[in-house]
Amino acid sequence: MKFDSQDAATNAVVLGQADAMSADSPVTFYAIKQSNGKLEPAGEIFDSAPYGWPVAKGSPLAQSLLQALQHLIDTGTYKQIATNWYVEKGMIDKPVINGAIS
Repeated sequence: MKFDSQDAATNAVVLGQADAMSADSPVTFYAIKQSNGKLEPAGEIFDSAPYGWPVAKGSPLAQSLLQALQHLIDTGTYKQIATNWYVEKGMIDKPVINGAIS
């Protein structure tokens, strides 16, 4: 089955019009959390990776975002947010600029 949005796919499962759905783990766990017990995970997270924020090359916003994320890590807020959204497996220890570039 093809759906135009993740919400439509989630609703189809909740309404019994589809047997399952697949999505990124934060999306999946948010849907589970909002479903009032109508959805459950079919297994463990099988792959996870940190997220990043794209900004224009050379933008001073990159440094501001790095400092803001470091503050969240230092205060423990980052871990609280990650735990709330079930994405602890994708957490990082230290923010970097261009971390995805090898």
